[in-house]
Parts: sequence; structure tokens; C-alpha cells
Amino acid sequence: MALQTSGQISLNDLHVEAGGTSSTQASMNDSDIRGLLNASANSQMTFSSFYGASAGIGQIASGNSTYVPSGQYNPESWNMRNTLHTPSVNFSGNAYVTNRPTFTMNGRNTQFMSLISNIGGTLRLSLFDLSSSPAQYTANTAGVPANSGFTRMKLKNSSGTVIKNLTRSSATYAAQIAESYSNSSFRFNSSWTWASQTNPFPSSNNTTLFTIELE
Repeated sequence: MALQTSGQISLNDLHVEAGGTSSTQASMNDSDIRGLLNASANSQMTFSSFYGASAGIGQIASGNSTYVPSGQYNPESWNMRNTLHTPSVNFSGNAYVTNRPTFTMNGRNTQFMSLISNIGGTLRLSLFDLSSSPAQYTANTAGVPANSGFTRMKLKNSSGTVIKNLTRSSATYAAQIAESYSNSSFRFNSSWTWASQTNPFPSSNNTTLFTIELE
């Protein structure tokens, strides 16, 4: 969410907009805070220069959703999935996310992997770190993509109405093991899981357009 365009702005406001935790230590020279203005290290900045600044990344994926019935190796789920992702379980090739721009988050080339709603009432966003190239099944102990760089995840329907507006800080973060990406190559990925969520997707394939935004 962009900062206000008038009135008093605190250092804590800048810190939270940049993806930090409220009331934790921060300085104007922190790279994530400077990043709101694309300012260089030790440059002169005023609080008013941050009016309207946003850490928003924008749209990271668009396409239609996929319904996956329960099977021997997978639970019932509803999802949007990156077509470059090759899951170990056969999802019948139904991967309808057609627009997945590469974006920069925390200085790393990043791409959408999936947004999955499970029958247990969770909603999980997963992102690939395209800058990484680990060995097969190597654990992502570095936490890449890191748990920062955006403040909210928004899911919009075909009319542009926001149907999910979830804060990063309210999600459970996990750095995953490497997943098959394409042609037997691998990338680190991380996920953010929100509990107690209603399913936003229909129980059918390729029927309704959705977009995902990070800000």
C-alpha cells in the first residue's frame, strides 16, 4: 500500500512500507527504505520525499484457475499454477497461468510459482528464485526468496474486484526445498501460507480469469 501523500510520515511508516516489521530497528539508510525512492546509499532524503512512495511490485501472474480432485498422492485443491512448474504429481497438465512476468524482489530475479487453496482452508503463495541454481533436492537454508520485499498479496477476479487482500506479516513463511522447474533444472522457492481462508477458485478448470498482485 502506498504511503500517504500529505501529513506526517514516521520512520516506522517507511519501514513497514518497505516490508519490515513494525516497531523494529530501522534507519533511513537501510537499503529497503532507500529502495522506495531508488536512492543511493548515504544520499540526502527528507520524509516528505516519500509521499506516495510504494514498495509495490505489481501484477505477478494472471490466468485461469485449475481444479485438482483428490488422488492417491495429492489432496483436493484449487489453484493457479505457473506453466513452467513441473510437479512431481501428475496434475493432468492443467496449468493455466499464462502471464507470469519476471520481477525483482530483494535484488533477486523472481517469478510466480503457484497460489493454491487446499481443502484444509489454507491459501499458499509460492515464488521461484530464478537467480538460484541449486543441486537437486538441496534444502533452501538461505531463505530465498526472503520473507520481505512486499507487504500485501491481492487476488482479483475477472472484473478487477479484490477478493483476497492478505498481509505478508499474517502469513506463515517457509523456505522450501528445491522444486523441479523445467527440463530437470531446479530453483529455490519460498511460500507464504494464510490459515482459515475460504476457497476463492471455482471447482472447474480454465473457466475464470484471476490476477495476483504484490504491493
